[in-house]
Amino acid sequence: MFVDKNGDKIDFDTLHIESPRLYLRPVIWDDAQVIFENFTPDITLYMSPPSPKEIEETQTFLRGTIAKRANFQELVLAICNCETDEFLGVCGLHQIGEAHPELGIWLKVSAHGNRFGQEAITALTKWTRKHIQHEYLVYPVDRNNIPSRKIPESLCGEIFKAQIGKKMDGGSLDLVFYKIPNQMR
Repeated sequence: MFVDKNGDKIDFDTLHIESPRLYLRPVIWDDAQVIFENFTPDITLYMSPPSPKEIEETQTFLRGTIAKRANFQELVLAICNCETDEFLGVCGLHQIGEAHPELGIWLKVSAHGNRFGQEAITALTKWTRKHIQHEYLVYPVDRNNIPSRKIPESLCGEIFKAQIGKKMDGGSLDLVFYKIPNQMR
């Protein structure tokens, strides 16, 4: 059990975060196939990891993130539609316990253009502000990924750093890092 900043116990394995159209729940082994099918080259264009070529790569990712969840280091959540239970993507809170935890997200191609990313990250940010001790949240994003940049900007995020990042396939990313305040202004 994780003990939050208020002294409340939270089970990361059964966590459920809701927003008007979505719910977020921890990724599980049964998500391997849907993640594998939807983490495509179109999705990874502005991300460090490449899309998996084999399901085993997705299983390795799940094994690692589930272990980090058990140690309260990160929380990777499936984004699902409240009405249909459809899997829409994944969001995460990484480096829990650090002063500046990092947010991340990806949505499958068919879910783009519906503001699901903004809704999911807003819900995760609200939950984090309530439960996790931190100074501010960090949201790294490629400078050219305009739809994704709108997410931290909607949460009063401001760019505080820029750098060139390396993609795992050898390419590069033109990263900007947003600082999302712990309190809404």
